[in-house]
Amino acid sequence: MRKPRQPPAFYTSALNTNHFNTMNTNSNNNQDKTPAKKELESIKSDMKPKRFLEVLSPSDCINFEPPADYILAGDCHLTRGNITVLGGAPGVGKSRAALGLAVAGAKGVDWMGYKVTQQFKTLIIQCENGMFRLKGEFESTTLVLSMRMCALK
Repeated sequence: MRKPRQPPAFYTSALNTNHFNTMNTNSNNNQDKTPAKKELESIKSDMKPKRFLEVLSPSDCINFEPPADYILAGDCHLTRGNITVLGGAPGVGKSRAALGLAVAGAKGVDWMGYKVTQQFKTLIIQCENGMFRLKGEFESTTLVLSMRMCALK
């Protein structure tokens, strides 16, 4: 019977492993420590575990004070520091809408009737559209027209 595979070391938090404790630390005297050991201890003391899931209470939500630049587009449709998912049936124009949003955000102009409150950078991760299709999207009349209109403002 095969042993179950262990996850790679980089999947586990450095604070939960003995990665930093593998060196001989019998002496607590700073004179006996090499610069590398001192630096390693400094890094270890500065590390904090990452929070992947935050549980909020109703009072946490009520007491939330958004920063002035929190809302980027629409009525909280797109907010700074959050992930936005654009979903829909195949062929309805999700990719084109996402590219249009990226252009509107870069130029600071309204997008599909939603007010863009300030300019922002956008990262679009394309998993299905190749260079040929993206070329067509950027050359399309609607997107080029919107980019030209944005350039005029």
